[in-house]
Amino acid sequence: INNFTDLLSLRNHKRLQELKVRYRKLIGIQFYTHTDGHYAYDTNNTRNKSLLPNTVQQFINLCSVNGIGVVLLAPTPYTLRCVHDFSDLPVGLLFGIVSQVHAVVGIDSVCTHIAGVMNIPNLTVWKRYHPLRLSSPNGGKNLCYRPVSKNYSLVALSSQDEGGLSEKMFSILKKILTGTVQLHGGISDCFIGLEEF
Repeated sequence: INNFTDLLSLRNHKRLQELKVRYRKLIGIQFYTHTDGHYAYDTNNTRNKSLLPNTVQQFINLCSVNGIGVVLLAPTPYTLRCVHDFSDLPVGLLFGIVSQVHAVVGIDSVCTHIAGVMNIPNLTVWKRYHPLRLSSPNGGKNLCYRPVSKNYSLVALSSQDEGGLSEKMFSILKKILTGTVQLHGGISDCFIGLEEF
């Protein structure tokens, strides 16, 4: 038993090991956050970080037909098919799960930041804010909200339009998993892997 197993129950450890054998690659996802408000993931709330359920399911379907296992890292108010649900774990135990996946894909929230801290490749979709600010309210310069390492960021030009987003995310995920796109270990180059859609 190693360190991450100490944080997980043996049942979860066994589930993860079975998934790693079953799939060519295993990713973690978080596309919903309760900080958006009262489960306001619909198109009426233009300030949401969360993605629409249909976009999320389309992305999961693309992963599934390509032999990529999907682990749900955080709860959603809607049901998703073809995922392995680990969303009932407290935040502290997510470190153990994230350490076992090949990449984390999600919104600007806790799971992509955990991946960044652990040097796990991560793809972040930004709908609500831009991840790089050239100045901050207190006068600071070049404030970056991106995860600290191995991050590729997609920045929405419109917080309402998600057309084609699932395909775009999957295309980038494939490049990350095959090593076609090289993600850096630090935040010194905030513009590497920063793309608007």
